[in-house]
Amino acid sequence: MKSYGHEGGRVFPTKEQFDKHLELPACKREGCQEITVDGTDITYPGRQWKALNYREGSHSKETEEYCFGCAFWFDRAKDMHDGVVIVEKNGERVRYSFDAGMPISKSPASCRGFGGAMWTIQFKDGREVQTNNLWCQSAIPEHFWDMFEVNARFV
Repeated sequence: MKSYGHEGGRVFPTKEQFDKHLELPACKREGCQEITVDGTDITYPGRQWKALNYREGSHSKETEEYCFGCAFWFDRAKDMHDGVVIVEKNGERVRYSFDAGMPISKSPASCRGFGGAMWTIQFKDGREVQTNNLWCQSAIPEHFWDMFEVNARFV
């Protein structure tokens, strides 16, 4: 089945559904390109997450006028703490995190990031930390890299 476009995980199987979606308020971040028209290089700004009926509190109040993707990365940029790991890997910048106050978790392995595998992280500030509860929060879109400086590497 042909789709007419998609925004994140949302796919629009008919042109009418796609056009109706484009009537919703657009993301206020200049240069947002969250919607792509399948099979083309055409992009549109995403639609404001609040207008898409996401649950109240899905993101911070100040990001209500942004699309879900932009709001997610703006919120992550404000949530930088000792357990945030930003690495460059295979040409991508990727964000991970762990609980810096309890890097070794005693919870069941099935409840830990990466199934409880042990990771050694060397931070640029000189810290070297081992954790068995590392969570990947995704590759950071390139247009947000200026908000996420590489701060570590895996050893």
